Amino acid sequence: MLIDKKFPHHVGRYAFQCLLAMLALMVILFLLDVFSQTAIIASFGASAFVLFVMPHTREAGPRVVIPSYLIGCLMGVLFKNLVGSGLLTSLRLERPNHYIVATSLAVGVSIFFMALLNAEHPPAAGLAFSLIVNTWSYTDIAIVLLGITLLTLVKHLLMPVLKNLY
Repeated sequence: MLIDKKFPHHVGRYAFQCLLAMLALMVILFLLDVFSQTAIIASFGASAFVLFVMPHTREAGPRVVIPSYLIGCLMGVLFKNLVGSGLLTSLRLERPNHYIVATSLAVGVSIFFMALLNAEHPPAAGLAFSLIVNTWSYTDIAIVLLGITLLTLVKHLLMPVLKNLY
């Protein structure tokens, strides 16, 4: 079936939680003024989906979301610096291919550590990807971590009124 069979009975719930996600994201984006780095903060949209559509799942819990973003940031920074270090030159790859190797490594290693630490939140792997292919500053990293922490906090505060929509 194309439309969720529960939707006709819960139209208000769907609209309410999507509105909450939109408002929480809007407030955080206004507070952080992050539009200079839209590719880096794009993972917030995917996280907002997980947090507000699946709020009672393990993947939406702070024990998963925050560590996964820390891992994504760490791997993105590490492998972006690898591209700049010249170490990949020893692999005899042409310069544009350094980014392909570094991006693949950043995402793969992020996935590995997220799985190892039982902190699987897919949008954070996307963040690792974005950090390789975009320019950023350490202030941008701090903004991303602050933003996801605020989004997780808002979801936590709203937990009594949120339900899983699947």
